[in-house]
Amino acid sequence: MDKKVIYSGIISIFLLTVIIGSYLSGGWKINPFINPESSSAVKKAVEFIKSQIPQGKKFSLDKVKYEDGLYHLYASIDDKKFELYLSSSGNLLFTQFIPLNEISKEKPKQKSNTISKKDKPDVLLFTMAFCPYGNQAEEAIFPAIELLENYINFQPHYVIYEKYMDPKKFCFTDEGNYCSMHGKGELNQDIRELCVFKYQKDKYWEFVKDVNKNCNPSNVDNCWLNSAKRVNLNIDKVKSCFEKEAEELLKYELDLCKKYNVRGSPALLINGSDYNGTRTPEAYKNGICSGFNNPPQECNKKLSDTNKGADGTCK
Repeated sequence: MDKKVIYSGIISIFLLTVIIGSYLSGGWKINPFINPESSSAVKKAVEFIKSQIPQGKKFSLDKVKYEDGLYHLYASIDDKKFELYLSSSGNLLFTQFIPLNEISKEKPKQKSNTISKKDKPDVLLFTMAFCPYGNQAEEAIFPAIELLENYINFQPHYVIYEKYMDPKKFCFTDEGNYCSMHGKGELNQDIRELCVFKYQKDKYWEFVKDVNKNCNPSNVDNCWLNSAKRVNLNIDKVKSCFEKEAEELLKYELDLCKKYNVRGSPALLINGSDYNGTRTPEAYKNGICSGFNNPPQECNKKLSDTNKGADGTCK
């Protein structure tokens, strides 16, 4: 494979994975408007970036601006330039934001394809365990799923690739079977979450939200145990499922991704149709309710219409 392609892939992976609250806490020690590049949070962000790039690659922080409550980082790895944004709280590093002054003041309308109707709609949510956009979608859709769970067939699924990057770091086998964008730690967590949904469904959301909050791809193979204990999971059952059913579960996920042409996280399918609306509890509820032949009364309940993060896709 072309080294430039591999290198670009590494950069893309890095840019789309960084939810790094645990790395960037600690507050500001200087005025961010005067010397933003000297901020303790920016320094920690730089250290984290350097730890994620391949040895031999040269990282350079070219410029830092502080504007609209965000640190705007201009950086490069060798000759590849990119930009990042660091939240003023120091908890999030991300690749883009939406400038609201460039958007019409009119509230955006929900955009979704025509969804076929069923008595009991099928709702499939595809994510990656540590895709920040997927985690935001999980948080946003949960109130809608909780409201309508007795009337729909909801299933969580995971975006699985083949022959992706370095198989030893990203895939289930050294031959490149069943891979996840953010590495083996994420792939392992995908499997565990599938196991929990299969055998301890009532604990699924608690477990997912706890892992999202407290773990990352680097530490999840140990961190998940603490999350499991906090939500009272049967850990032995999860381990048994992982050992005996991992490959079978991954094959099903890969086949499903191919069937629906799912390549990024998050992706929501309602009765087999792509949902392309906004990512708020209310919008998700309306999207799901449009898939009923006869919507239940719960569809009349108003949910939050707030999006807590910028829309994007890990792809």
